Amino acid sequence: MRAIVVTRAQQNRTGLVAPSAPYPVVLVDGRISQPVTDWLRERSSYCRPDTLDRDARNSAHWLESLRQNGSSIERADQSAWLKFVSQCWTNPTSASDRLSDPHFASIRSTVLRLHKWLTHEPYLLSFRFKTRVTHTRFGTREQLVGGPRVRMPDPYINPILPEFQTLLCAATQPLDRETGPRDNALLHWLLASGFRIGATSLLTHYEVPSTHTRLTPGPTVHVRSPTAISKTRGYSGEAFGNLLHPFVDYIGGQRQDLASIGSGNRGHAPPRPLHIRTADSRGPVFRGETRRTSWDRLNAQDRARLVDVDGSSPAVWLTQQGTPASLRTLQYAVRRAVLTTHEQFATTDFPSRVRPHDLRHTFALMTVLWWFLSSGFTVDLGDQRTAQLQVRDAVAMVQTSLGHFNETTTIHYIKQASLWLANGITIDQLAEVR
Repeated sequence: MRAIVVTRAQQNRTGLVAPSAPYPVVLVDGRISQPVTDWLRERSSYCRPDTLDRDARNSAHWLESLRQNGSSIERADQSAWLKFVSQCWTNPTSASDRLSDPHFASIRSTVLRLHKWLTHEPYLLSFRFKTRVTHTRFGTREQLVGGPRVRMPDPYINPILPEFQTLLCAATQPLDRETGPRDNALLHWLLASGFRIGATSLLTHYEVPSTHTRLTPGPTVHVRSPTAISKTRGYSGEAFGNLLHPFVDYIGGQRQDLASIGSGNRGHAPPRPLHIRTADSRGPVFRGETRRTSWDRLNAQDRARLVDVDGSSPAVWLTQQGTPASLRTLQYAVRRAVLTTHEQFATTDFPSRVRPHDLRHTFALMTVLWWFLSSGFTVDLGDQRTAQLQVRDAVAMVQTSLGHFNETTTIHYIKQASLWLANGITIDQLAEVR
């Protein structure tokens, strides 16, 4: 039997895996590959379902090659990877076995991330692969040695103009829609904090700012992404205080009303509840347990089971039934706001497609611009190296706020910001976003 992927839909339909998991499962010879499944479970807290399915298929392809060569994921090393390259690229047995360039690049990236994670956990004692660093004009990229040099595409950045940010937020304010305040708070939170939509969907009201802040165009409020729901294992950063007022109003207004609906067994009643006895900014104490568990240790599955001291859900984003809103619900809220913007304001310049991640790009760019304008820096468009040296502090701030491991991931926002500065954007325009 070869390595196969059992998606979530197949789990529900066939009952091959029990209980059903909210992520795909990889089977090798009829048994669950525990290391790969644990990796997919960790990624399920911040990745889209289609991304998880792609990683599962790539992992199964890699495990099948290891099985055919008499190896396993615990013993995999550079020689095993070169055998895989030979079978699928250099000397395939048939034309159907040869992978296309994009497919090979996808598998190579998956294998690198998987074994880096296994070494960190640690399932493995050491990382036994050779890597090379490819330098691009946007930074550096790490790849496994072996196989063709597949050109990596440039980062896709699609920030939103300040005037369009105001229109997008205004599209969620109709009084005749019950979810308007929540969706409005969601858009303001994403623009103000730069959080990924996956991490945002798992926040509790114990982990977010709860007081009004003064109106300033710059980052003034400290926020923290919990380790277990962040792509980078937790990071601290700053958020734009002038954008957080709708979010704070939602926390103290509509969210409290929705939480009262879900209190007790009327609305929020998870199958295996984790009842919180006491909770604060440091972490919850569960009923029946003597040890304090930090919020950082709660993964996506545990957070869905939380029940607050009053019987409601501690999640920030709630449905009309008082239950935690799913990631799909929040993604659809952003999509609905984009459609409403086109219908209400009839502007042809507004982007036809706005992803939740584009709001993260917007936050990063606005942070760099605010730093440029408030500090009086001038950016030389013709000398990228000089620009990087000039704005080292701005890069460090954005890197911290976005949770990037390496500053090279953040550098590509500098050129985009320099173009906006050349077009005459001012600090007053950044402060006017509401």
